[in-house]
Amino acid sequence: MVARNRDITKRMNYFDRQFLRAQDFVDEQDYHLDRRCRHNRLLHTYGIAEGLIVTASPEPGEEKMVLVSPGTAYDPQGSEIILTVTPPATARKVDLSEVEVDPGPPISYSSPLYLTIAYGEKNSDPSTDSGIEGFTRIQEKPQLKPSAEEPLDPNELLLAVIERDTSSGNVTEVDTNPLGRRQAEELPPNSIGPAELRDGAVQSRHIALAESGTDQDTTTGTGVKTDHLKDGAVTDSKLADEAVSTRSIQDGAVNNTKIADNTINLSKFDTETQRKIGVEGWVRLPFLPHSLFNTNEFIRDSVESRSDMDGAGGLIPIPVPAGISQVTGFRIAGPELQSQLLFVLFRLSAGQESTPAEALILDGIIQPSTDPTVVMFDEILFPLDEVIIDEMNDTLSLGVLAFGISRINFIAVQFE
Repeated sequence: MVARNRDITKRMNYFDRQFLRAQDFVDEQDYHLDRRCRHNRLLHTYGIAEGLIVTASPEPGEEKMVLVSPGTAYDPQGSEIILTVTPPATARKVDLSEVEVDPGPPISYSSPLYLTIAYGEKNSDPSTDSGIEGFTRIQEKPQLKPSAEEPLDPNELLLAVIERDTSSGNVTEVDTNPLGRRQAEELPPNSIGPAELRDGAVQSRHIALAESGTDQDTTTGTGVKTDHLKDGAVTDSKLADEAVSTRSIQDGAVNNTKIADNTINLSKFDTETQRKIGVEGWVRLPFLPHSLFNTNEFIRDSVESRSDMDGAGGLIPIPVPAGISQVTGFRIAGPELQSQLLFVLFRLSAGQESTPAEALILDGIIQPSTDPTVVMFDEILFPLDEVIIDEMNDTLSLGVLAFGISRINFIAVQFE
């Protein structure tokens, strides 16, 4: 008698004049069967690979039968379960008339039934040679099993849940895609990690669209849920421009703990939002200064400040918007300038009592036009390279000194 699976680390080695016995051929088969099962088990996932669709029989007199279409499945051991039919049949019939029946009286039939398929094999084709006993084939025959109990053995793959009339036993409904029917292409939990994915391997077309609603249960539904993402997993390099829109973010989902320092800057907002925030760009003010020590005061009204032949001096604070880090430009304008204008833009830092104000623009001078018909002026200057502002501690102040007649109504500072 031959033995099975004796040592699958050895494979047959053939040579001329070798005498072969039945055990040699069995060992040959067992070696290759083992390797194929290992491949199926370790490099693929078990479940229904194709076919094996269950339907109620439409034929009169077969109301207690279901039909199973041909197909292929793999069990957790890697065994190949192949269900075939002999033409002209197109499906395998499963008779449920004697399954889970209480003879009564009255007679009753259990419902629902769970139909499973499992790997099976049996000896086949007895030898016809005289004086020899044995089978010339082993037939791989799937085991179709209907039961009132849900399958617990993972080697029994669920195909369908069958409802039937408890009085007559007739099949009333077949769910051929029930919860628990496992597809071979589905991956077991936690089977894919960073090491299994190359850059760009997962594209939009590979991810199922999320169902509607806000349910974050990762065991049901489709799409990416909150618990699929660990803190810090989604970085700038992982997101295409405009990949995240308002409809993609649940109300209240983004809070302080989800935002790293300095990750949100003005470039992340559209132009209209930037304008509304008013952080980067020009801060514009009417020129209505305070008096400057030891100088004449500007004459102020609601729209401008002016000086006469004796000149005037004034000081005006410049508000520093939140979120800025640099001063890059300055602008001053008015309806009249007939004399030289000197201005100084200062930076003052809080908490540094002994440090004098730092002049950012020293001896900034604007000369009146040489054309006597031109009295208006509008000067824009950009001399402030790398002037860094500490938004928590720094303030700005503008000092202006007119040496004669002037009318000034507008100043501005550019921030980034």
